[in-house]
Amino acid sequence: MTDPNPQFTPRLHKIFGAAEALARSLGHEHVGTEHVFLAIVQDADAVPTQVLEELVAPQRVSQALEEHLRAPEYLGDTQPTVDGEQPDPA
Repeated sequence: MTDPNPQFTPRLHKIFGAAEALARSLGHEHVGTEHVFLAIVQDADAVPTQVLEELVAPQRVSQALEEHLRAPEYLGDTQPTVDGEQPDPA
């Protein structure tokens, strides 16, 4: 039987802490999946980062994500997409 309340690993606690620190350093009042993803990509020992490294340099992903999170539109009513286009409000 699986535990209905699985425990977070120390590595996950570290990632969540790093995500919170990243959000604060960017001046954001929330911690979202984008901050968690950035924290994972910046952890060279994380399995997702190692897999990603087979496809693209994690540093490029980290840099692109940070640029996106620093964009003035990021905290606006509609968040920009990766290509800079605004999503359809409909």
